[in-house]
Amino acid sequence: MNKGKHSTVRSLINNFQQIVNIGPKISEQFFEIGLKKPSDLIDKDPLDLYKKIIQKRNTFIDPCVLDCYISAIDYMNGNSPTVWWKYTKKRKEDYSSDVDNLRDY
Repeated sequence: MNKGKHSTVRSLINNFQQIVNIGPKISEQFFEIGLKKPSDLIDKDPLDLYKKIIQKRNTFIDPCVLDCYISAIDYMNGNSPTVWWKYTKKRKEDYSSDVDNLRDY
């Protein structure tokens, strides 16, 4: 992660990849599920976005992607940038049964 490319002023963020933890693949997923700009992440439900990409691609996607979604939404909602794996515990606590239900997709 090149920290020099990430903006801390949310209003200046015009590219998903300016958000900490978001690279080309996750950015592509955001576009694929209908998000057009980083501010579209504000107040979104990360699980809803995760379900949408699974449905769109018709395949189960590693839950660490949900961690990235949580981190991006948290960041765009004004919180400090945090590495995605720090959200794994939150994901397991908040979304474990939901993710398990998607495994058969």
